[in-house]
Amino acid sequence: MPFTLIKGKFHVVGRAPDGDTIGFAARNKRNWEKLSGPRPRFNMGGDGDITNLRFEAIDTLETHFRNKHQPPPHADGASDFMLDRTGVKNVVWGMDGNGERTRILSADDEVDGYVLARSVERFGRVVAFAFAGTASETDGSSVFLNTKRIKQSVNYKLLTAGLAYPTYYEDMCRFVDLRDTLTAAAVAARKAKKGIWKVDKSGGLTINNARQLETNYVVLPKLFRRYTEYLGTNDDNIVGFKDWLEGRDEGVLVLADGMNGWMTTLDEVIVQNGKKVGLKVKPEELVFKP
Repeated sequence: MPFTLIKGKFHVVGRAPDGDTIGFAARNKRNWEKLSGPRPRFNMGGDGDITNLRFEAIDTLETHFRNKHQPPPHADGASDFMLDRTGVKNVVWGMDGNGERTRILSADDEVDGYVLARSVERFGRVVAFAFAGTASETDGSSVFLNTKRIKQSVNYKLLTAGLAYPTYYEDMCRFVDLRDTLTAAAVAARKAKKGIWKVDKSGGLTINNARQLETNYVVLPKLFRRYTEYLGTNDDNIVGFKDWLEGRDEGVLVLADGMNGWMTTLDEVIVQNGKKVGLKVKPEELVFKP
């Protein structure tokens, strides 16, 4: 199935992009109408031109999820890498009193880029593969994304650098060749212990408090979000996490060997023993429901 090619410019000044999200303004705003899902959410109450991209098939460490963040060296590193690969240079960040980043004060902003996208997610972000520079095809045209081209995407480059987790949602199930290419990049980075893979604790760690997740431990961002949500309402005690997660009934498709195509819920791929908790499978072996 084809993707829609949309040309435009990346925007970052006054914004707080993380490793897998960046502002983007289409050259022709009407091209957004070719995507499935809700209308993109724009700045200035819907009257502006800039919307947020959410990079397809990857997840980088959180920099501002409900005023919480994952360990800055890796989270900020992913953001820096993403900005560089999209062509945004000379970035100056504002800093808060704790020495943490707030928003970008200045940069070589509004650089040319393009996206290959199919849909808009429920929060109004365009789900896309992002590319620096220009494309030869006509703006707004349908393009078949192949494995050669996907390697030019910022998404793929983040995986090869070990700065992103492969994170698949249902739409990617239709593109087995693309998913296999992305997975191969992540697996190679993990074997080489690049970036996050040198310190990844998604498979299991002992959680004594939420602060550890912000300062010490690197885990799949999906897990970080669930861990911190639970800890924030349960006196910083992780013990009942799996039971709580079961109540959320979050569907996942498991692609691991011996369980190929097994539809279950997220709690079923979590193992917990007291304060020790983690994933039973690798991140690339899961397909999440939107």
